[in-house]
Amino acid sequence: MLLAATAWWALAIAWTGGAASASEATNGLILFSAFPAGNAGSQLYTVDPASGTVVDVSGDSVGDDQGRFSPDGRSIAFRHGNEIWTMKANGSARKAITHIAGGASWPAWSPDGKELTFAAVADGQTGADIWTASASDGSAPLQLTRHHAEDQPTWSPDGKWIAYASNRGGSDDIFRIPSDGSASGTNLTRSSYQDIQPAWSPDSTRILFTSNRPHSGAIGIDLFTMSATGGAPTELDHTTAYGDGQNGAYAPDGTTIAFSANNGTGGLQVWTVPAGGGANSQLTHLPGNPGVNSIDWQHKPSPK
Repeated sequence: MLLAATAWWALAIAWTGGAASASEATNGLILFSAFPAGNAGSQLYTVDPASGTVVDVSGDSVGDDQGRFSPDGRSIAFRHGNEIWTMKANGSARKAITHIAGGASWPAWSPDGKELTFAAVADGQTGADIWTASASDGSAPLQLTRHHAEDQPTWSPDGKWIAYASNRGGSDDIFRIPSDGSASGTNLTRSSYQDIQPAWSPDSTRILFTSNRPHSGAIGIDLFTMSATGGAPTELDHTTAYGDGQNGAYAPDGTTIAFSANNGTGGLQVWTVPAGGGANSQLTHLPGNPGVNSIDWQHKPSPK
């Protein structure tokens, strides 16, 4: 078990002092799930994009994944077992939010931090739909979809939309639906490829996603972006030479994207790349085959 304040590794990057840049003032820690060496279950970790310091957030808990920071950066919603939980960003005050017989997964916060959206299997159903509920206790649940084939919801920063993946048509596509459930979902990708893991840009104008559609990499998947209203996707240039970028998340200032890839090294690690494409940088070097997944980027909490 890793102590909460113990770094797995740290890059030797000197801090030169001076005033913080706009990115330093806005962009906080990167959250991800991984399988530590010798542990059969996933745990949640953070990595500081400036120093490379990795911290174990889950502590003694095993089976935590799909973590998402709250909009103020002070809390994390995550899946533990088959339910949605929340905790403080330092791993304390763990609390179960959902109690759904069929299970719940992929939590994401509303922009005001008062609600969560998630995928859940209702009683008697064979697949998951998209729901919202109170972030404090899971009350006032609202079912947004009824196709029993939905997953990976994420709330737009402007609060208007929830994007999600659905295989209701036989292949995975990216959909969006009004967050109040006032209309049905709209298919944004309409392809025969596997389009999954949507993530909003901070200005709510673009959606980042993972796809196995044709791309420049050596293997089957990579990251793409598209307009939030749909249209032709654009491959995110040079995620890695190996071409297996996935689990993408925008930095709060929109300049950078964090993602996971193994780049031929044998284990998924955390990487970053400019949001407009360009040279990538490997951020973690975790031992073994850590299987980094479900990445999110914290908006740095304001001083109290």
